[in-house]
Amino acid sequence: MATYLDFDGFKALSIAPSAFVDEVEKVAPGWVDGQLEYWARWIDSRLRKRYGAPFAAFNDTPPTPSSIQGWLARIVTLRVFLKRGIDPDDVQIETIKDDSTNAQAEILEAANSRGMVRSTASIGSGWKRNLARKP
Repeated sequence: MATYLDFDGFKALSIAPSAFVDEVEKVAPGWVDGQLEYWARWIDSRLRKRYGAPFAAFNDTPPTPSSIQGWLARIVTLRVFLKRGIDPDDVQIETIKDDSTNAQAEILEAANSRGMVRSTASIGSGWKRNLARKP
């Protein structure tokens, strides 16, 4: 079902402990895959006007651009924490919320830019041409 990241790919990129992701999957089978697909389509809808969205699937050659996978993982990670439940004393959740918000802002920036996407430390650093611009 998941186009840009599968369940294991998400766990590998997410900062959420694998046990958290597995716990959510046990309680709500398919929920993580559903979130990955929903947010992949959200990314496509934002980038479609400027880039060739939808992009290749994670298991295609060439695969999904790593920036797309990184954004998707950062957005869905927050959703996993919210689904699992957040400890009121967890100070890290603000960082996770900011990371999700920043990923969405970066997507919108890419949608309105001329093909240059500013990467963040969680994806890479520097300016990179990560997306194939529409002709």
